[in-house]
Amino acid sequence: MKRVEINEIQFKRLIDGVKHCVEKSDYRPMLQYIQINVKQDSITAYALDGYRAARVEIKNTYPIDEGFTCYIKPITVKVSKSGINPVFIEQTDEKTFVEVVTEYGVLRYGFDIPQGDFVDIEKIYINARQHDRNVGIRPRYVIDALKALNGIEQSGAGYQAVIESKDDNKSPFIIRAKCDGVTNEQLILPIRLAEDL
Repeated sequence: MKRVEINEIQFKRLIDGVKHCVEKSDYRPMLQYIQINVKQDSITAYALDGYRAARVEIKNTYPIDEGFTCYIKPITVKVSKSGINPVFIEQTDEKTFVEVVTEYGVLRYGFDIPQGDFVDIEKIYINARQHDRNVGIRPRYVIDALKALNGIEQSGAGYQAVIESKDDNKSPFIIRAKCDGVTNEQLILPIRLAEDL
């Protein structure tokens, strides 16, 4: 058995950061899971639905000797007022368990090990990081812009959006979508990036 401990806030950040990319349909059951890769000094969660991927990495504050990879379905953890209750992720030969300590007692979730191979999302991210510039953004503005673009879809059929930008990281960029004769453009001004991004 392999086991790691994190606190409930860290666990919530891992799950909430990737659960929107978990496959909803039964066509690709392997992608209905979140992959958790535990290393000595980090814990990374991955999800993929075939069109988008998500990756969240946190520092492993309780280092372990031997890393492991496990799979869980998205679960919701209500964070306590202190936010420091422990969450244990445990891998056995047959199952993955998530044990959440709450003020009411211990909740223990069990997940069968899925059949099949999970996509190597880290390889996708390594390729995606090969770019020539960074543009700083305020996430809330991008969310608002994408919600506005999503609102033009009337027919239910999929449509595409385009992101336009200049060759520098100081010019505004535009996200544009067209659907059923409607063009929606959202302009977002960049922000100054922090040194560690």
